[in-house]
Amino acid sequence: MGITFELKDKTALFAPYAFLSHAQSIQDDEIVFHYSFGVVRVTGQRLGEIFALAQKHELARVNCGRR
Repeated sequence: MGITFELKDKTALFAPYAFLSHAQSIQDDEIVFHYSFGVVRVTGQRLGEIFALAQKHELARVNCGRR
């Protein structure tokens, strides 16, 4: 299980939950995922639901750059 981060150009990164150290929600417009291999930042509006799903390990995909 993990999260697939997909960019607008269809580039994708699969990051297993096993490598996730922790995640930070910053002012409801940024989430910072800290993995053993690096950091993934997600910015946008109303990210509370994404953060809540990540906490329960139920987040499977984040489509970045889409509205």
